[in-house]
Amino acid sequence: MRLPARGLLAAGAAACAVLILLIAATGLLLAREYVPTVSGAHQSANGLGGVLAYLRGFQYWGGNVALLVAGLTVFGMFWYGWWKHARAVWLLTLGLFVATFVAHVSGKPLPLSRHDARTMIVEAKTAGLTPVLGSALQDRLLTRDRVDDRALRNWYAAHRVFGGLMATVLALGVLVALYRSGLRMSAVPTGAPVVVGLVVAFLGAPPGDAAQPADLQGGAVSPMWYVIPLHALPRWSQSVSPGLGWVGVSAVPLVVVALLFALPWLSRYRWSLAAARGVALVGSLAVVAAYAQFGGTMQSPLTRAVHEMPAGGTETPEEGVNRALAERGARVFDRENCRSCHALDGEGARGPGPALDGVGKRRPHRRQLMEFLRDPGSQGATLMPSYDSLAEEELAALAEFLRAQTG
Repeated sequence: MRLPARGLLAAGAAACAVLILLIAATGLLLAREYVPTVSGAHQSANGLGGVLAYLRGFQYWGGNVALLVAGLTVFGMFWYGWWKHARAVWLLTLGLFVATFVAHVSGKPLPLSRHDARTMIVEAKTAGLTPVLGSALQDRLLTRDRVDDRALRNWYAAHRVFGGLMATVLALGVLVALYRSGLRMSAVPTGAPVVVGLVVAFLGAPPGDAAQPADLQGGAVSPMWYVIPLHALPRWSQSVSPGLGWVGVSAVPLVVVALLFALPWLSRYRWSLAAARGVALVGSLAVVAAYAQFGGTMQSPLTRAVHEMPAGGTETPEEGVNRALAERGARVFDRENCRSCHALDGEGARGPGPALDGVGKRRPHRRQLMEFLRDPGSQGATLMPSYDSLAEEELAALAEFLRAQTG
């Protein structure tokens, strides 16, 4: 079969498949030690020693490398039109990329560090914005908007389905499809585990501190590298209207994935390679823009530490609330449609933002709240839009309204 970038892209697909198979195999060994409960998850994942600790590191870094390689390979296949000439390889590799991503998102928080617990809350509430199915999905991933044993077991089950079963089947399918297409495996795919193994030997897997009760109910958290584009989409759609967060959360990703899977059949309707490359360029620019705009808030893969919001502010917690200013802030709060992401007094959305009841007790400083509203992403609230466009008086009023919520 004559295909452009034949050796490079075949090696990329095979390397991802080999890594996924090794991760699945090591996962079976680690599953014997893992305890999917709030009290046992952190210790069972981070208290390992010897070979098991090494395998834990291999899972962590191997998953990161597999996801990166799969994404680059899918982009290369898209660019060179493999969806026209190698349909089976294209569909299986694309499926492997999607399954690897879902396995990554569902598996990385399982050790239940402070960062992991907060990530579960954010991702579950983000998924909750999906029309029709969002509420049921959020209820499945959280229990009364918090992480408990039931929620953790559901995350673990999702990870086993996507990371253990689906990704494994698709990885085997990729290797078979490559072989049947005459695309033989080179030394590159077999060398990928060696590279990951060397990284693990030097870095291990970052443990992070065990989740505390407050973390199980949420909190500001920096996103990992692989979700930056998906966090940028709702931010951009919310910049058009706060109620359009669901467009970036579910509509755009689902449409893009559906079109990618449909490409082999769309080519019959004059979907040319030039058109595909135009779409690829637009998508690449969007990803670059996402990292340029929000990459500064990204969590380093070398650590699981939680970066708390700085205390800030000059007012004392005892300073009385300016009721006139708070009333003006209530009007700003309604005008900006903040209840499309937050609940307050039992009204509004369940997520992705936290309920605002009692926020004034947690954040009693007006100046601190104003700084947060100007740039939420820099303080871990990466899904929240910036209100830097508000006039200073309006920003102060909105902060005062939030400061007044002490009930």
